[in-house]
Amino acid sequence: MTRTQHLRRAGIILFAILVGVSIFLGNQRPVHALDVPSGSEIVCFVFTSLNHIGNPIPVLDANECAATSTPSGGGTLKVVKIVEGTSTPPSSFDIHVHLLLDEVSGSPQPGSSSGVSFIGLVPAAYLVSEESNDGSVDVDDFETSYDGCPVGVAVVAEGEVTTCTITNTWIGSDTPLPMCSDTLDNDTDGKTDIDDPDCHTDGDPSNPSSYDPDADEDNSSLPQCWDGIDNDNDGKTDWGVPGDPGRDPDCSTPTDDSEAGGGGSGGDEDTLAKCSDAIDNDEDELVDLADPDCDDFTPTLTIVKNTTGGNATFSFDISAGTPNTANVTTSGGGGSSSEIRLTAGTSTVLEDAAVDWTLSSVACTEGGDSIGTSLTRGMEFTAAVGDEIICTFSNIFTEGGGGGGGEDGSDVSVTKSVDKAAPNRGDTIIYDTIIYPLTVSVAGESATGLVVHDALPAGLTFVSTSTSDIVGVYSSTTADWTIPSLASSSAATLHITATINSDLAFGTVIANTASVTAGDTSDNGDNDTSSASVTVTDSSSNGGSSSNNDSSSGGSSGGRARNKTLQGQVLGAATTTPQACNTPLLTSYLRRGLPNDPVQVKKLQQFLNSDPATQLAIVGPGSPGNETGFFGPLTDAAVRKFQVKYAKDVLEPWNPFGLINHYPTGYVYKTTLRKINLVYCANLSIPFPTLP
Repeated sequence: MTRTQHLRRAGIILFAILVGVSIFLGNQRPVHALDVPSGSEIVCFVFTSLNHIGNPIPVLDANECAATSTPSGGGTLKVVKIVEGTSTPPSSFDIHVHLLLDEVSGSPQPGSSSGVSFIGLVPAAYLVSEESNDGSVDVDDFETSYDGCPVGVAVVAEGEVTTCTITNTWIGSDTPLPMCSDTLDNDTDGKTDIDDPDCHTDGDPSNPSSYDPDADEDNSSLPQCWDGIDNDNDGKTDWGVPGDPGRDPDCSTPTDDSEAGGGGSGGDEDTLAKCSDAIDNDEDELVDLADPDCDDFTPTLTIVKNTTGGNATFSFDISAGTPNTANVTTSGGGGSSSEIRLTAGTSTVLEDAAVDWTLSSVACTEGGDSIGTSLTRGMEFTAAVGDEIICTFSNIFTEGGGGGGGEDGSDVSVTKSVDKAAPNRGDTIIYDTIIYPLTVSVAGESATGLVVHDALPAGLTFVSTSTSDIVGVYSSTTADWTIPSLASSSAATLHITATINSDLAFGTVIANTASVTAGDTSDNGDNDTSSASVTVTDSSSNGGSSSNNDSSSGGSSGGRARNKTLQGQVLGAATTTPQACNTPLLTSYLRRGLPNDPVQVKKLQQFLNSDPATQLAIVGPGSPGNETGFFGPLTDAAVRKFQVKYAKDVLEPWNPFGLINHYPTGYVYKTTLRKINLVYCANLSIPFPTLP
C-alpha cells in the first residue's frame, strides 16, 4: 500500500473510534444543560481565554481549580506541551481541541509546559492537535509523542481532569546554513549566494554550473567587472551580455579585474578604417569618434604663423575646435599652436586683426595636399576622421597698413554728408550716414546693439531709404537706424532720399544731424554725432542750375564754411578745390600713440578742420583755431573720417593685403599721407607708394 493509502485508512479508523466513544458516553448519561457555576467556578471557566491573551494577564492553571470546581455535568482537558532537544519554546506551537469537526470554545491556545486547560467540556472523545505559530519553526523537524491521549485522542469524563501530554523531540540540525545558500550578503559586497563570485568554484557568477551552495562568502574584493562600479569612468559598468547598453565592453567576463581596456571587445575599434565606417564594430553602442577607442583618430588643426618685420602674438578663432580660440606668439619670425582637436565636418579658422600687421597669405594642407576655401582673414575646410591639418598664416609688419584696434569698450564713429550743398526748391537730395567701429571691446569682435537716430528736419519731405550691404533697419516713423551687429572690419552706410519743400525761403539753411544713441560703450562721445547742411538756392542766381558741390558735409559743423588758413593759404574752400603749391603739407607718418612731431600734428589738425566732413570738434580743444598738436582720440577719429571719404584712394589699395574696404585705421600712413598732400596741393605730382 502507498503512504497515502495508509494515511487514509488511519484517518477512517480514528474517526470511527471518536464516534464510538461519543455514543458510549452519551448512552451513560443523557445530555443536559449545565448548572450555573459559582463565582470561583467562573474564574476557572475563563482562564483559558485569559491564557490565550497572554501577558501581562497572569496565566492560570487548571490544577489550581479543585476537581469539585468542575461544573456539574462537565469535565476538564489539560494539555501539557513539552519541547526537547532545542531551545524552541512550547509557545511556538498552538494547541487545537476538536469535538468531531468543531473546534471547542477557547481553542486554539499557545502551548505551555505547565499545561493549558479547557474546562466544562461535555464528556466525550476529543481530538488534540498542534501547529507551528512561528515561521521559523518547522513541525517536520520534530518527532511527536502523546501521553494520556493515544494518537491525540483524549477522553473527557464528567467531573474529572484528563491530562494529555504532547512531547516534541528535535530531530533536525542546529548547524547554520552555508553562507552561499542562506540568502544573506555575509561579506557585504552587494552580492548574495549564486550572484557572489565567492560562491562559484571558478569565480564566475555567470556560470550556473560552477555554483557551490556549501561554500562561504569570504569577503574578498570583487573584480572590477562585477563590482557595480564604473572604474574607468567611461559611463559603462561591469560585464553584461552583448547588446546591453550599460555593459562595459572592456569586460569579457565578470572575473576580469580591469575595465581600463583590453579586457573585452572594446579594443577592436581601434583602426582608422573601423573608426570612420559608421559601424559599431565592438558592440559597445558607440560609433567612430564617439568611441573612446577611436580617440587617436580625432582630426586636429595646427596653426603655423610666419611674420616678416618683427614678432607679435596673434589670436585665432576656430569654429569647430576644442578649444575654439588659440594664441600664437612668434619668435624669430615663426611660431605654431599646439594641436587643436576638431569635430569631423566643416571648420573655419580666422585670424583676429592685429594692430600694425597686414595678413599677406593663408594656406591649409592635409597630408601635403592643399585644402580649403579662402575667407576674409582665414580659411574654411572639411576635416575627416584621422586628418592632421596645418594652416599657415603669414603677416607683414606694415605700421598701420592693416589690423585693428584694442581699446576698452566699443567706440564707433558716425559721418554725415549730402550730395548737394545748395539745392533749389523742389530738388531731390540724398543724405549719406556712414557708421564704422573705431575699436571694439575685444579685437576682431563686433559692435552690437547700435542705434543711430537720423531724423529729417523741417523743410524736407521723406522719399525713401536704403542701407548698403543690407545692414540694419531704418524706421521713417521713429527715425532710428538699428544695427544689431557691426563687424569690427566693416562700415555701414544709410542713404536717405528727400525733397526740398517748395515753400521754403531762399537762403534757408537746413541741417540734418545723425547721432549714435546706443551701442557705443566707450568714453569718447565726440565722434557720435555728425551733421550735414544745405542752403536753399534761387536757381535764377546761378544761371538756372542747382549747385552740385562735391560735399559740404561735416562733423557737427552745421555748414561751417572752410576758411581756416594754414601757412598763409586758404585750405579747402567750399568747392574742395586743392590749392596751388609746390611743397607737401605733411612729410612724416603720424598716428595716435607714436612719438609724433607736434608741428606736423597741428598742420594735420588744421587741414582736417578745414573740411566740415572731417572736423575734429565744433568748440573747445581741437576745434578750428584751437588745434593742440597732440594726436589724441579726436584727431584719430577725424583721420578715419578722411579715410572713409577718400576710401577709393586710401583704403581700397590695401584690400589685397587683408584690409577690408571702408575700414579706416586712423593712421596717416602711405596712402593716407599721399592723399592729404594731393588734396592740399593741386599741382603736386606724388607717385603711388609701394605696398605693403
